[in-house]
Amino acid sequence: MENTGFNVYCGEAIYAEEQESIEKLAQYVVRAPISQERMFYIPPEESSNEVGKIIYKGKNSREIQAFDALDWLARLVTHIPNKGEQFVRYYGYYSNKSRGQRKKLRQMIKYL
Repeated sequence: MENTGFNVYCGEAIYAEEQESIEKLAQYVVRAPISQERMFYIPPEESSNEVGKIIYKGKNSREIQAFDALDWLARLVTHIPNKGEQFVRYYGYYSNKSRGQRKKLRQMIKYL
């Protein structure tokens, strides 16, 4: 199927009387995009070059990265959509990689 850019959620509906489902959905929607438990701030006066630092430990990679505070903010705000803009992430079957692989396969089959 060709990608039209149109997406419909096909999961189970959540009705007004399903308080537990509504609570779970609300918790998901308001969750923080980054974990504050994995982020450490070093004030300028405690830094070697007198610039505030952010130390961030990755969840799965176990990698620790250090950023100047302003660099951290610059990287963070790139994930905030402009007014009226939406960021949509597709995973699995609908991801760009999967769609590209299917398109490439169709083209290969067409030439065989």
